[in-house]
Amino acid sequence: QLIDEILDCGEIKNKSNINIKIKDSANAHVNSINIVEGELVDELIDCLSIADSSVEIKISSSVSTSANTISITEGELLDETMDVKNHIRNSKIDATITNSANAFYSATMTITGGELIDEIIDTNEITNSKIEIKLTTSGCASYIGNNAGHTFTLTNGELIDEIIDCSNNISDNNPISITVENSANLITQNSSNHVPVLNITNSQLLDELVDCPNINNNSITVEISSSGNIALANSILNSSNMNLIERIIDTENTTK
Repeated sequence: QLIDEILDCGEIKNKSNINIKIKDSANAHVNSINIVEGELVDELIDCLSIADSSVEIKISSSVSTSANTISITEGELLDETMDVKNHIRNSKIDATITNSANAFYSATMTITGGELIDEIIDTNEITNSKIEIKLTTSGCASYIGNNAGHTFTLTNGELIDEIIDCSNNISDNNPISITVENSANLITQNSSNHVPVLNITNSQLLDELVDCPNINNNSITVEISSSGNIALANSILNSSNMNLIERIIDTENTTK
């Protein structure tokens, strides 16, 4: 990784106040990039639990790549921003990601079993905690070249997946707010007359913003605007089992 584990600890508790800001960092501007089972940025916070504390993370103009060819296999640009193994309780989490985790390619881009953004929060349980996550102009794949025959291929992957991945419960009536604006888009930034070929199989652009089996007595608000779009003029789309946006909240049980 370019950045990994800024804070690696056991517990964050007792009214701790954690602030992490990343700007114009962890970008890779190269001729070709091949990520296999890795990330540009992983686990800014790696801890066992967060209790009675506040955490603020701001990422801007970071964790992006531009290259002639881009390949991501079972990896991500930004993964597990917060890896909290046990629980988040009685806490406030504020994560803002702006103009980050974007991929700019001029010839070919391939994602297989991976994502641009995955798991902003990865934990087992969230209890009585206020969480606000906002993504703006992030997790986009942009064609910036002027080459004939360029291709984009997405197989068994997403541009943005599992913003909150909670493996057990979200409970106790504190609001969770997720805003996704101008993100998870597949776009072009030039007026080339070349015909791009898009191959999308078993994939989504935006999937599972909240993945949790049990949601009890809680309020979750999701706002999506100008996101999950394909906007490439003259493109040819070959798709199989494709969704632009799917399973905004993926759960098995909701109560109260």
